[in-house]
Amino acid sequence: MRAHNTYTISLVLAIFAVPSLTVPQSAAAQAAPYTITDLGTLGGASSAASGINNSGEVVGYSETAAGKTHAFLYIGGTMRDLGTLGDSETYAHRITDSGIVLGHLRNAIGRYRPFITSIGSPLFDLSSLDHSLEGPVSAASGINNSGQVVSYRHIPKGGHSGLQKRAFLYSDHKIIDLGTFGGADSFATAVNDSGQVVGYFSPTRDVAYTPYRAFLLSGGTVIHLGNLGGRVTVPVDINNSGQVVGHAQLPSGETHAFLYSGGMMRDLGTLPGGIQSFAYGINSCGQVVGASNSAAARLRAFLYSDGKMQDLNRLIPAHSGWVLYEARDINDAGQIVGNGMVNSQQRAFLLTPQLTPSKMISNLVNTVKVLNLPRRTANRLNARLRNALDALDPTNKGGNALALNMLDAFLNIVKAQWGKKLTDVQAKPLIAAANRIKMTLSSRDR
Repeated sequence: MRAHNTYTISLVLAIFAVPSLTVPQSAAAQAAPYTITDLGTLGGASSAASGINNSGEVVGYSETAAGKTHAFLYIGGTMRDLGTLGDSETYAHRITDSGIVLGHLRNAIGRYRPFITSIGSPLFDLSSLDHSLEGPVSAASGINNSGQVVSYRHIPKGGHSGLQKRAFLYSDHKIIDLGTFGGADSFATAVNDSGQVVGYFSPTRDVAYTPYRAFLLSGGTVIHLGNLGGRVTVPVDINNSGQVVGHAQLPSGETHAFLYSGGMMRDLGTLPGGIQSFAYGINSCGQVVGASNSAAARLRAFLYSDGKMQDLNRLIPAHSGWVLYEARDINDAGQIVGNGMVNSQQRAFLLTPQLTPSKMISNLVNTVKVLNLPRRTANRLNARLRNALDALDPTNKGGNALALNMLDAFLNIVKAQWGKKLTDVQAKPLIAAANRIKMTLSSRDR
């Protein structure tokens, strides 16, 4: 679903140099909310993570022992090289729940091409489907669980010199041009499982500083997302509830992360003392990840949840040696991938939340809320979840068994309404989340 923007990473790192210093962390190390895993490399010194699916499989890119850059898939605790097409550099950006990987390659003459692949399969160059993707740049941005891909390409301008950037959708083995939305150039950045597309366009190129306006394309209707008062608004990700995150310029010129939900764009602010922030990913619960600067540090990875932005460096074990400077993606289980420094090397990381069953149920309540379910169905589901939370009160004997019964009742309602009042996009994350909670509760009884 989510977009990856190599150029944004480069810009952010240029603005905020990342020092190789250990961040002071909370004294409550014994209660660190997340464990951290170094994903390693493909034999070189550095790696970067870009995306994670709901099975916890991670994609990104790494330096090899030969000094090349190759796309990787991290699965089962092992980083696997996804290979190249000829003498090319490859970068993986997103992975679907079924294991389809989206990325781009940079060929020997410096041109960018989008590709898709899966474990054990060769890379498939999407530009082979349409000669219009053979320009200097055809990027890869977002993919959904149906395998639809969105991005942009450079094509010659009709009757003029130079190149035009145009958003496209890849669906059913065809490249579909999305136009420029009345502007000069357009970029599509992400697509959700309902086929809603987000991106941005420039209304004109005839100015010294090109403005960018954000859009949501839903069912053939273009919705303008608004702005935070500045000239540039860039959406980066969209979840299955149609919530959009990205970054937008303020009237003062600084850039802040935003969340678009319910027809309104909200400024997510920064970490304390900071002036700039960027949002990169959002899950079904509405949790947002990204990067922000702060008064005490340069660039730091953040989690925005329950109306609060938190520095992820404060949520991992103390004295870990890590400096987490950006979080790139978050799945529905709350696992977060991103990039940081450890032992003076840039490495991809995976954070896994150490959640109690009660917190997991509370997160599921939030998911029910953001999925915009029919009111009566939502009320029935929330009643079962409230009963499950009550059952987990420490004073209740046999609380685990009662909570499991309530979760079974929750699942029965979802399955009964699936295909009737609940769509695939609504039912699947509810079932997956409830089953994760059941597994956690069952493991406590062993």
